[in-house]
Amino acid sequence: MSTRIFIGLIFLISIVACSPDTLQSTYEKEQKNNGMDGFNIIHIEENDRYGLVLATSWTEEYIENKDKPGIHNYEKVDGKWVMYPGVSCGDGRGAATLGIMDGKYLYCGVITEERPFVKMNVGETEAKIFDVNGKKQVWYAVENAMGLKIRGTYENGEQVKLN
Repeated sequence: MSTRIFIGLIFLISIVACSPDTLQSTYEKEQKNNGMDGFNIIHIEENDRYGLVLATSWTEEYIENKDKPGIHNYEKVDGKWVMYPGVSCGDGRGAATLGIMDGKYLYCGVITEERPFVKMNVGETEAKIFDVNGKKQVWYAVENAMGLKIRGTYENGEQVKLN
């Protein structure tokens, strides 16, 4: 019986040791290696060649960053996730734009309106919207062009141009 347990344990250890790093585990390791005291992953998007991690991260010295979302940009190189420059999604009505893999552009921003938008569009693409710590919302979209019009839509259908 003890031989079976030993073989099972060896098998389990080999599976864990050989398992590939996921985008989430790569992000978590980098945050810990960079001295972050905490982080909150809001959303992860994985594609064949690139990945995005929408999150907040902070240190005790900069605890105010706990509510400031950013998007971390990754590329898959030889089967491993490698971090590239990311972007802070800001605090106001403006939007941040970042060139990422394959000629695509990442747009993101924070919704700070008292009457929140129910929909965000970058060009003709509907952005993904997420809650941040129950206090505000952050949005992002990946597009094929830079300089596109950004619009927010209120619950009553009224649209507001943001750039």
